[in-house]
Amino acid sequence: MNKLGVSGSTIMSEREKFNDLFKYNLGHIEIGEFKNNADFKLFLTMLSNSLVTFGIHSPIKRGKSKYDIIEHVNYPPEKAIDQIDKEAKKAKNLGAKYLLVHFPFFLGTCDNDTTYLIEQGLEKLSTIQEKHKIDIVCEPKLGDNRSPWGIEYLHQFPIDIWTKYNLKVCIDIGDYVMAVGDNKVMEYIQKWNDFIKVVHLHNVDYLDDDYFWKPVHPDDESDNHHKIEHIISYLSKLDNIYFVLEHTPHGGHSMEYIQTGCDYIRKAIFK
Repeated sequence: MNKLGVSGSTIMSEREKFNDLFKYNLGHIEIGEFKNNADFKLFLTMLSNSLVTFGIHSPIKRGKSKYDIIEHVNYPPEKAIDQIDKEAKKAKNLGAKYLLVHFPFFLGTCDNDTTYLIEQGLEKLSTIQEKHKIDIVCEPKLGDNRSPWGIEYLHQFPIDIWTKYNLKVCIDIGDYVMAVGDNKVMEYIQKWNDFIKVVHLHNVDYLDDDYFWKPVHPDDESDNHHKIEHIISYLSKLDNIYFVLEHTPHGGHSMEYIQTGCDYIRKAIFK
């Protein structure tokens, strides 16, 4: 059965706003990038007093490796893998439903064999998944300056090799529509039907050279935003998916606006 949840991104994982995540009255929270261990422990205490399930979005602690599994972005890849191994163990012990990692991530174009590089990462992540018996969910991401190549290289990756390692996939709708455009997005998503476990829900507000994740809202379908209702409707037909509201607070949208979007998504998923 599919489940609707909310991300810690909506409050930037700030401890003063943890309670806001529970006010959504949704059955799942995905969160990471805590400021410190004390904040993480406080969240876990609040979680234990609820019936909400949770997933961990790596890194658990802010400032740790986030993009380094394939190539050195901020940390050596071997350090990134060691971190994920420790986080997977912790996630399993705490009862998390999954550990989500940014993979594959490429800063830009790559002159090396990307199939080989992605498979090397898959092999390491699969070993961690088997070791700790927790689902590792891979979220392909935009690279530097909105580079689409991480998502493009994943699209080129042979599905039979991915099947061999059996890792799950997160479809970030905002990243996908930015990477490949509205016309091609379904082709890129459908390839991963058998592996999708998490869907990140947000649209995009563009501001000069920058952009922000905005809450999904029914008005998006009739204004200048990306059209994503058909994507959500399609993905709702898959089984056992965590749909996660992953907007950020930068746009200053009211709770009424966000709740309207949440109700709209709920109808699209559970109709």
